[in-house]
Amino acid sequence: MSSEVETCVSAVGGEGSVRPIGTGPPLDVNNDTTDGDSIMLLEPRSFRPFKTSEEYLYAMKEDLGEWLNNLYNLDIHVDNFFERLETGEVLCAHANNVRRLAEERRQLDGGSGEQQQQHQGQGGRRFSSKCEIPQYDVVYRQDVTAGSFFARDNVHNFIAWCRDLGIYEVLLFETDDLVLRKNEKHVILSLLEVARRGARFGMAAPLLVQMEHDIDREMEQERLAEQAGQTGGEDEDWSAGLDLSPPEPPKMFYGPQAQIITNDLKSLDEM
Repeated sequence: MSSEVETCVSAVGGEGSVRPIGTGPPLDVNNDTTDGDSIMLLEPRSFRPFKTSEEYLYAMKEDLGEWLNNLYNLDIHVDNFFERLETGEVLCAHANNVRRLAEERRQLDGGSGEQQQQHQGQGGRRFSSKCEIPQYDVVYRQDVTAGSFFARDNVHNFIAWCRDLGIYEVLLFETDDLVLRKNEKHVILSLLEVARRGARFGMAAPLLVQMEHDIDREMEQERLAEQAGQTGGEDEDWSAGLDLSPPEPPKMFYGPQAQIITNDLKSLDEM
């Protein structure tokens, strides 16, 4: 299993793209994150209602697999999703890519403080306790056997990075949750939160995260319109100067827009 992951990774990044026991450049990202105008399009797929939590988890796993394929050209799909990740190599490499992208964005925007305030001001869902990206690369070993001590150590290092990222403990997974498939749901939820954090800095996001951003923007537009309507008669000057035009979407990956059909409003933890 580890040799297959190593082969897929090497095919993308070339020799040295993932280094054993190292913190060098990990998997190469396909899209140019420094160019906000570059857009990658996912292949459209129909939405379907989810009647059980298992169907919902399957759809999220399918979405995350397609997301990782678009980022790194890995041969990962819904049927081998956990097998490709259980050595921890891809997870640690992705964590290092998120850190490097965040650092590049901070430099381009003239400092970490300004950029951080900008991301906080954009609103949106928050499933983490802080907004800082850990300022270190995750150390991991390459070409390890699934289930071995070194594979578990890689997964443990990724989980520690997620904890330093500020992801709440209720969303984090344990090493056995991935290696032994004890809690696949928390593995998926943790990866989704890492994807949300990377999207703040312009990294391509899974389709589910993109839809969350669309919903948050629509809610913010409605709130501003309602606020302007309530104060319009009392303070015309203030309402006249309020910009109620649709906000410019963040410079991140956006997939196809499609109708969402749901028949259950319960959250995943309640199902």
